[in-house]
Amino acid sequence: MATRIYRAIAIACLVIVCVNQDSQAAQKITKEQAVKIAEQFIVDNGYTTVIPKRVKRLAPELLDFDKGYVFQVKVRHDSLKPRAVAIWSGNREGKGWSVAFRHTESLAAESKKTKYFDSNGKQMAAPPARDMGRIIIMDEFGRHCMIMHKDFFLDMLKPSELLSDNTDNKVEDSTKK
Repeated sequence: MATRIYRAIAIACLVIVCVNQDSQAAQKITKEQAVKIAEQFIVDNGYTTVIPKRVKRLAPELLDFDKGYVFQVKVRHDSLKPRAVAIWSGNREGKGWSVAFRHTESLAAESKKTKYFDSNGKQMAAPPARDMGRIIIMDEFGRHCMIMHKDFFLDMLKPSELLSDNTDNKVEDSTKK
């Protein structure tokens, strides 16, 4: 009987220690830490000019699960500038961080080749160019990073969200042009 009590106490102590260690390990990160994590994420996943070292460990995007690693690397390569242009607290779950990155010039030049057609199939002029980018989201602990599937209009950012130490943060309001 006493052995069972000692075992129950030992198990309870072990559970308390494990729960306490887990809560200590998960600490909320600062804005600066979130930016560094997001910048490393886009490098590690092939969005900059750097070729990813572990191609088979790329974080998947929503629509490229079945496309293969070669396709992922080709499409992602040199699509984002390596420095974040903005950050704000909150993501689609409401907690965590959202970090914005600007598309590269090579991606913008590629989009200029796109032809636009009206509802009658007649070719029309391209809409005015807007400054575009992508957003990395993560939880408040800097984990579970992922890139949002859709592009983001950078001219919709609030001035308080822009990073002042980045020369790429000059977001132009294309609606005034």
